[in-house]
Amino acid sequence: MRVFVCQSGQEEREALLLKQEELSTEVVELHTAAESHASECTRLAERVRLLESTVDATHAERKELDRELALAKEESSSRHIEISRLSTLLENARAKVRISTALKNGNHDNISENFF
Repeated sequence: MRVFVCQSGQEEREALLLKQEELSTEVVELHTAAESHASECTRLAERVRLLESTVDATHAERKELDRELALAKEESSSRHIEISRLSTLLENARAKVRISTALKNGNHDNISENFF
């Protein structure tokens, strides 16, 4: 009976050693996988930081371009107002010249018909 117990104990020991080896291999594989995942997470976190930085820079650039556009529109509007003012002054000056010419030629009737 002792041989049977010894043999049974030996078989159980071998089974446990085999199980231990399998578990050790699995632990190593899981550790390797965890390191790989940690490395991937670090890489992705760095990529996210880079993309966020790019987004921030793009937003800042867009804000600056919007500001420049608003200034350009304001300047354009001011120039348009000045052009209109100068056009009115030019038209008034031309009318004045026509009136002056008509008065010099003694054509008073033509003045009231064409200018008033």
